This record gives sequence, C-alpha cells and structure tokens, in this order.
Amino acid sequence: MVADNTSGGGFLLGRRRFSRLPQGALRLYLNGEKVGEGPVEALGDPGSRLLWLAERVGGLRAGQVVFLGSPAQAVPLARGVLEVWGGGDVLLARVE
Repeated sequence: MVADNTSGGGFLLGRRRFSRLPQGALRLYLNGEKVGEGPVEALGDPGSRLLWLAERVGGLRAGQVVFLGSPAQAVPLARGVLEVWGGGDVLLARVE
C-alpha cells in the first residue's frame, strides 16, 4: 500500500525507538474497537529491507523516516483514541 501512496494520508512516530523489534501480532484499536491485526513477522527482516533500499537509492541519511509496510490492513481514521499494540509495547494517540 505504501508503494502506491494509498496510505500516505498521515503517520505517527512514537517518542522513543523500540529497543528490539516487536514480535507476534500488531493490533490496531480505534476507540476501543479492534480495527486491524497482522503478524509482524510478515514484514520480513527490516535490516535487509533497508539495505536493499539504500543500495537502490544511493544511501540513506540519519533522521530519514522509511516506511517498510504494515502487517495490518489500512483503515480509515476517525476522531478518538488510536492504540497500536505490538510485542508488549503500545502507542497511544488522540486523534482530533
């Protein structure tokens, strides 16, 4: 979806980086209702994917944001509270 920009309406960055890659399922909740889920392992190895990309575009720079996809389907966003659960971590965002 990212390649054809169908999910390019917006994105969230957490305040901290993951100390390790999440494992298991990524689950998305909007206002307490589960709206998407998928296995993180479906994304493959992010290191090899970043290397592949860097080789094709002449390198990557520190601070660049690179989307490697999502194991959960894209869903329309609405006002309220968005929760992203994965590997024991959670990202909470208020959508206004």
